[in-house]
Amino acid sequence: MAHSHAHGNDNNYVMDQIFTVLVSGALAIVAIMMHQDGTLEKILQKSFWPFVLGGGIVVMLLVVIRAASLWQAAKAEPVPAEHCDHPSHGHEHSHDESEHHHSHNHSHSHSHSHAHSAVEEDEEDHHDHNWAPWRYMVLAVPIFLYLLGFPKGGYSEKRLAMQLGNAEFGNVRVPLSSVVGGIAWTKAMPNRGEINLKFPELADAAPRKTMRENYTDRVGTISGQFWPQGDKQFTLYYLKMTCCRADVVPVKVTIVAPETLQGAQKSEWVRVKGVISFQQSEGEWIPIITVEDMNDIVTGVEPVNYD
Repeated sequence: MAHSHAHGNDNNYVMDQIFTVLVSGALAIVAIMMHQDGTLEKILQKSFWPFVLGGGIVVMLLVVIRAASLWQAAKAEPVPAEHCDHPSHGHEHSHDESEHHHSHNHSHSHSHSHAHSAVEEDEEDHHDHNWAPWRYMVLAVPIFLYLLGFPKGGYSEKRLAMQLGNAEFGNVRVPLSSVVGGIAWTKAMPNRGEINLKFPELADAAPRKTMRENYTDRVGTISGQFWPQGDKQFTLYYLKMTCCRADVVPVKVTIVAPETLQGAQKSEWVRVKGVISFQQSEGEWIPIITVEDMNDIVTGVEPVNYD
């Protein structure tokens, strides 16, 4: 059985290899750049960032190795023979014993041409290396999206408003400040010390009675993104990402202040210090921090990554 490679044209094979190397190299550069410029922060949980960076570096190394091998092959490739000819043969027969002299001149020109029938071609192991530009267009989609600046942002304001609720924090009818305002400070226990809070730990403590009791009446400091909720009340939230952008959930803490916070912009990072408490609303325990002095609220602080 014959084995043939139908490249259509050797240039097609070369072009295929060159474009594969170029697109792969561009993808590797995009992966490295996404790690460097913070794009991964919008779409992927932090623990996965090293794998993206490592994958980009490995692909780039493979691209360099493949490009070097193609370069060496291009320099070493011999010029293929176009055809083969057999020289003419001269044959002369002489018979001394007879009176008859035979002289035969034979000129043979052999040209080898192999024509295969349709049946024979079906039986061959036939490979087609025709150049297909559409493949590189598909592979280049992530490159185009990155160059266009996608993804451009995080959570939309409309989606945040839906998930963070309104000034009354869902269906709570009584203002939270009237429920825990002055009482919380009188019950605060300085001997237990001030704690630096993280959003995950407050979210984990809210549904567990023993953990709520451990945090209740303690003075804590926490940083989060600001979201207004009405007079003397606002929310600090943090976008918790378990894996990727699709599973982002805002974790929130209600802040009760003695006065309305002025000047803070939506989603601006704010740090507050106050007394920790929890209030139940429709079966859900809500973490609350009550601030005594407006000086304990600092706007424009550096973002914090709690993951």
